[in-house]
Amino acid sequence: MATIKLIGDAPNQVSRNRDLGELAFLDTDNAILESGSIDLKGGGSNLLTYSEQFDNSTAWTTFSAGDTEVGNATTAPDGTTTADLTVEGAVSGRHGVIRNLSDLPLNQNHVLSVYMKMATRSIGVLYVRNEASTLAYAWFDLSSGTIGTVDALFTASILDVGNGWYRCSVVFDSGATNSTTAQVGFLSAQTDGVSSFLGDGSGVYLWGAQLEQSSSVGNYVKTEAASYTLENAPGAVAVSIPSSSQLDTTYPMAFELASDTSLVVKVKGSDGQIRTATLTLS
Repeated sequence: MATIKLIGDAPNQVSRNRDLGELAFLDTDNAILESGSIDLKGGGSNLLTYSEQFDNSTAWTTFSAGDTEVGNATTAPDGTTTADLTVEGAVSGRHGVIRNLSDLPLNQNHVLSVYMKMATRSIGVLYVRNEASTLAYAWFDLSSGTIGTVDALFTASILDVGNGWYRCSVVFDSGATNSTTAQVGFLSAQTDGVSSFLGDGSGVYLWGAQLEQSSSVGNYVKTEAASYTLENAPGAVAVSIPSSSQLDTTYPMAFELASDTSLVVKVKGSDGQIRTATLTLS
């Protein structure tokens, strides 16, 4: 009897926010019995509207008086001239952009991310006020691509995407009570660990803001007037899953989402037998 195993991109630990890639089913002689691909990422999700338009006053507001946002100021990570510049006003305070959020689901992990690049400031900051009114900041050094001070609410990460751009992200808990209006924001800073200071017209470049209900940062999804969940995002694909009785030459592979964390893959091998493997979804 042939032994079936999976090969592919991290086949035993995949995420709904990532493309699983090619799957192949091998027997003991490494002969491919059946193969195919599964796209579990749909189109991704982004709860923030106008994700590339920080100068849109219906979605984003500045932290301090005199702060300004310059739209389409430089080349973004995708090669388009759509990245904005946040410019500090000459006042003491926090400097950057902020927005209020609709109620977030309580006691749930969320990920806030944005692409940042050094302009005349080399430190960028991610800011959150969660539903329980806990404030948190994470500082990122955009000259060295390293993480600075991170407040207790956050788990921070930074990814070099080239040409001086970094995708900075934080995972945070939304909180146990709806005691305030939640907020997120992106700031520039003079010094690591210091959020408020006298601005002097300096700033950082911003592009591609994203908020997801997740424990890990997902594929970036551009938004304008509408936000997107995993199910309704552009590029999401609905998959029709045949029953086991339909696993014949017409349906050599079938997929069953057995639970929120288990995907069962069924394949009819060249010997006519149906075999299964279970993938754990993170």
